Amino acid sequence: GITLLMKKLINFFITFLLSTWVGIRMGFIEMQSHKLRSFLSMIGVFLGVASLVIMLTLIGGMKVFLNEKIGKWAGSIWIWKKWDVPLKEKIIWSRSPGLRFLDSEYLEENCSVVNMSAKYIERSGTVYLAGEQQWMRLRGVDFNTWLDDTENLTLGQGRWFKLEDFQSGEKICIISWWLENKLINRFKVLGKDTTQIIGAKLKFKNIPFKIIGTFRPQDRSYTPWYLKRRIFVPLKTIQYYVTGLN
Repeated sequence: GITLLMKKLINFFITFLLSTWVGIRMGFIEMQSHKLRSFLSMIGVFLGVASLVIMLTLIGGMKVFLNEKIGKWAGSIWIWKKWDVPLKEKIIWSRSPGLRFLDSEYLEENCSVVNMSAKYIERSGTVYLAGEQQWMRLRGVDFNTWLDDTENLTLGQGRWFKLEDFQSGEKICIISWWLENKLINRFKVLGKDTTQIIGAKLKFKNIPFKIIGTFRPQDRSYTPWYLKRRIFVPLKTIQYYVTGLN
């Protein structure tokens, strides 16, 4: 049986090689027989590739040109003046794309219309928890952003961040109700006590974070995907261990 199988495989490879050789040979014969057609085909391929390269180069150049000119014409910082602005709207306005934390500190110190800035950093990645992997979004927040983010959230287990947590940069986190349920089910499979979620550790980019609490929406019917996969950490924590200070 093995000898017959080997013969069939050898015959298959010989047939495949002969067919390939015949195809290549016929191709060269056709090219020699129709030289003008072959030449025009080569020119067409060359012009097509050259056009693609030229278009990509032009698009890249236009992007750089527009970024530079728009920055000069319009400026990189926009300032709106408005009186009697609610706190929530102030926090939303402060989240200007393109600004760094040093920019916000400069504006707070030197711009009379900027009273405070709300800062946050988000990073997505794989979280390792109780032997399982989940794709989550790590959100580092300062105190002002934390107040805004938790306005429509309620505490599940454990505790919220304290003011000293934002100052210490300790590796602690608060996870969503969705991840909490995943962890409870995993604990049941492993035979662990499901009440020991608080104090358990998860890893984000090989950095351990201690779970101190869980959150859920106040409106149980409102469960957007970004909240389900969110993990809160203090801003200094994500700066110290994940992103850097600015």
